[in-house]
Amino acid sequence: MGVCTGIQDMNSVLSRCIFIDQDQRLGVRMEQLDFFTIPSPCIGVCQANQRGYCKGCLRSREERFHWQDMNNDQKRHVIKLCRQRYQRLLRRKREQEAGIVQETDNPQQSLF
Repeated sequence: MGVCTGIQDMNSVLSRCIFIDQDQRLGVRMEQLDFFTIPSPCIGVCQANQRGYCKGCLRSREERFHWQDMNNDQKRHVIKLCRQRYQRLLRRKREQEAGIVQETDNPQQSLF
């Protein structure tokens, strides 16, 4: 690769970055290229809790079974859900430690 070719390649990359930045400011969302696969969040603790989520990674049964069939956007969504589940578990644990016990009689509560 000659110096001129390298500069031309870099200029084309930079110009694409500038266009993407302008598009984002204008509210146009560009699709991000995926160069790497998203690894499974499994940590090898494969046991289900009372709600059916894995105790290790907090994925549901369906999410665990279909992980290999999901595209990267779906995998990112599942990981986001796992983070939300983890945050809820931490919040419940803090509430229990503080002596605040929420009533779980409300069926809507189990949805969140």
